[in-house]
Amino acid sequence: MGLAERRTDLLSSPGANAELARDTIELRSVRGIPSQACNLMVVPLLEELAGWPPGSYAREPEAVYRDSLLARVVRFLRERFDLR
Repeated sequence: MGLAERRTDLLSSPGANAELARDTIELRSVRGIPSQACNLMVVPLLEELAGWPPGSYAREPEAVYRDSLLARVVRFLRERFDLR
């Protein structure tokens, strides 16, 4: 299936897309979200995911980013392989 056909297919079935979006928001296990390609740069969220207190990124950006990346990878693997 070419890009044009895939785009047409996605646009023709908004119900499936809406269901995927709702399931993702409600933190249900879903397939089709490319979370491994996520480059998160929202500093408060980085700190929260990493388990660091607010303001830590300004003092230790590499450590906070590393810890948030590790947390995201662990969550991705748990979801991908259904490890709960």
